[in-house]
Amino acid sequence: MKHRRKGRVSEEIAASVLERLGFEVLERRKRVIIDDVEVGEVDLIAKKGNELYAVEVKAGSVDVSSVRFAYANAKLLNMKPLIVAKGFSNEAAKVVAKKLGVEVIELSDMFLVDEEELYFIVKEAVKEAIIEVLSKIIVCKEVSEEDLSILKTISNSSSFLEAAERLGISVEDLARKVSKLKREGIIESGEGFNNLKFNAAITILCNKVKRLGMNNDKGCSL
Repeated sequence: MKHRRKGRVSEEIAASVLERLGFEVLERRKRVIIDDVEVGEVDLIAKKGNELYAVEVKAGSVDVSSVRFAYANAKLLNMKPLIVAKGFSNEAAKVVAKKLGVEVIELSDMFLVDEEELYFIVKEAVKEAIIEVLSKIIVCKEVSEEDLSILKTISNSSSFLEAAERLGISVEDLARKVSKLKREGIIESGEGFNNLKFNAAITILCNKVKRLGMNNDKGCSL
């Protein structure tokens, strides 16, 4: 579990570094599928100019196997291979990377971290998430009982289709209702059902806080 968390944090750091270098991160954890068979996974898909890159993220150093792995996945996706790591483990890895045309972005130790540094990074990330949630609660709008029912169903569903079925309406009707909520500023615009669930849950929480405040004649004070 610790290794998985560290890998994900390293991916976030690598994505941030790539964006600062002018790349656009398009996808994360891209599955490589050939003839309906999953044969691998690429950490990040990035774009710079007209070029697409299959990006592997290494929390440590790059060895020959890592270079070959990145090269193979990139070729399967018809993209350029790119590795983000602390550096090369040996001269052989550097030679193979040059021969195969695998670009390596070398980061200092301050970027791809050990467990102690990871703890502080995660702690700061949690703080930022809490601040983001509180800011959304402060500014969110009060909603009608009908809209609140829709939001509750969305927050308790695993997919857009399931939410529509639980509400007894078509996917198209639910999409129109969600669009209306976004236009009215009740929930934020964003892509993906998980993002929609997050905004629905925050709006529900906000309204509970506001109503509790009104019942106490104190308003919504945070």
